[in-house]
Amino acid sequence: MQIYQDINKTSTNPNSAVLQSSLEFLNPISSSDTVNNFTFTPTSTFTFLADTRYWLLVDRTTATVGSYSWRVSNPSITPTGISGITSNGYQSSGNNGTDYSNSSFFNSFDIQVTEAATAVPFDFDPSFGVAFLGGGWLLRKHLKKKKSTKD
Repeated sequence: MQIYQDINKTSTNPNSAVLQSSLEFLNPISSSDTVNNFTFTPTSTFTFLADTRYWLLVDRTTATVGSYSWRVSNPSITPTGISGITSNGYQSSGNNGTDYSNSSFFNSFDIQVTEAATAVPFDFDPSFGVAFLGGGWLLRKHLKKKKSTKD
């Protein structure tokens, strides 16, 4: 599996986008013809940029023996997993990626994103708050004393 990025959103297939070569996946292995769900796990972190077109390419490597079939959903199911994802359609190739054409079949996939939390330092100095409350208490006491002497 590979991900291609097109910041300008002008690509019509992965060939005219930029391969994210620093992003590699642990490819699952299957030793049977059983239909199953497979998970491709990235070996490093990757950030999807907003307002950017991405191509998800799944292909058999030349070193792999045999073939695979990527099943489709019937009826088609729009991909999920990333908030705000919009499918721009599907492309398929019958000649190992030399040419691509529109496909009316929606291959099933789901992108799960883990958002890493960034620690934000929080410094708290209670002295201003204590001084403010103490000053308010003293002012109230002074005003109360002043009022009682006038009565």
